[in-house]
Amino acid sequence: MTYTQLKAGLNACLQTVFPMVSDDPAEQTYVYYGLEIVEGYQTPCFFTRLETGESRPSNKATIYNRLTYSIMYFPTQIDEVDLMDKIDKIRSLFELGVIITAGDEKRCVDCVDFDWGFGGTERDVLEISIDLEYLTDIRPPETADIMADATLNLQFNEEV
Repeated sequence: MTYTQLKAGLNACLQTVFPMVSDDPAEQTYVYYGLEIVEGYQTPCFFTRLETGESRPSNKATIYNRLTYSIMYFPTQIDEVDLMDKIDKIRSLFELGVIITAGDEKRCVDCVDFDWGFGGTERDVLEISIDLEYLTDIRPPETADIMADATLNLQFNEEV
């Protein structure tokens, strides 16, 4: 799974609770941005980014990965109840891990730490950090034919 696939899967998971588009005009929708936007954004919105952590061989067959998924929420109006609601929903969404589907591959990404606080000049921006862990299989694909049958010959030595 690539980092692009991982971030897309994490954003898709977040969008299950905070949708970008809705058929119901009464339902609140949100805009999602990446690092490239610094001004002219619409609220309410989420800025998300994936930050590097640790990547090292776990054994000869897997690589251990630890990354941080950062979410910043910019509300239309400052409302502490709304911000606390976002924290609760995002925590419950990620706390048991997330299944990311990338092509034919499904990967469980574990949430190992959840942290939040407030930033911005007026302390009105919700900032959430979620530390994630997962393993990547690095074994080369099997290319040999599968054995169809086997014959076993046993010989016993008789002792006198």
